Amino acid sequence: MASGAGGGLTAVASRRIQSELTEWTRNPPDGMALESCDPITTWTVLMAGPEDAPVPLYRGETFRLRVAFGGRYPLEPPEVTFVPPAVPVHPHLYSNGHIWCVA
Repeated sequence: MASGAGGGLTAVASRRIQSELTEWTRNPPDGMALESCDPITTWTVLMAGPEDAPVPLYRGETFRLRVAFGGRYPLEPPEVTFVPPAVPVHPHLYSNGHIWCVA
C-alpha cells in the first residue's frame, strides 16, 4: 500500500526511512552531517575526508553525497552518488559522482 506523503513509498519504506532519519539525528556517523532531507526520500549528506589518513589525498576535504531512497526500500538499496563538482578521484567513482560497485 503506497503512502502519498513519501511520493509512492510503501508504508514499510516510509517507516524505515523515518526510523533511520531519527537514528541519524541522534547518533550521526563520525565525519558526516545531514545537510538536508527534504523530501524525506532524498538526503544530502556532507562527508569529511579522514583527518588521520596515512595519505593526505582527502584530508581536509568535504564531499557532498546524495542518498535517494526508492519506493521498495529497504528491500532495494538507496542510490548514493557524490554531488559534483567535488567528486573525489578514486578508481571506483565516475566523474559524474556515480559509484562503481564491484560484486
